[in-house]
Amino acid sequence: MASGLAFLAAIMLGHGAVPVEMRGDSAGPDSNEIFSESFEPVQHQLRVERRVIVRITPFSARRATSDMPVPSATELARAESSASDVKGGCIPLGDVAGVRLAEGRRILLFMRDRSIVSASFERSCPVQAFYSGFYVERPGDGMLCAGRERLHARSGADCTLGGFSRLPREEKDKD
Repeated sequence: MASGLAFLAAIMLGHGAVPVEMRGDSAGPDSNEIFSESFEPVQHQLRVERRVIVRITPFSARRATSDMPVPSATELARAESSASDVKGGCIPLGDVAGVRLAEGRRILLFMRDRSIVSASFERSCPVQAFYSGFYVERPGDGMLCAGRERLHARSGADCTLGGFSRLPREEKDKD
């Protein structure tokens, strides 16, 4: 009897030849019939979506540089009273360095230029869910806008921002 390797080689080469000892009165199906299904053209669709998710992590005093001191709660409360609205209601998402919870329905966004922006949420938002930062899908224009983007907390909360206020910078004492 011929070896199985010779039989497989003949079929794989597509000759339809079977070793002499294998031929008999009850011939099996032709190799072209066996493999005809595997050579039929197959069409698949592939859809590529580009989504970039940005994670903003909590800002702490350990991460702050000496040039950017983290204000205390009383300093923040005083600064929020004299905060000014952000023009256009948008801030550059790439400029946000970190986040921290604030009083009421607000979070503080620490910017890379050492400024602080206060962001308010809609009434139905559980602000405490954002203690560990948030995720946001990067918009096409790269701006984080009030009323447009939804922030996603790690705990599962999804909220829309209500507005931004820029806190005034503290002047350093010059001695």
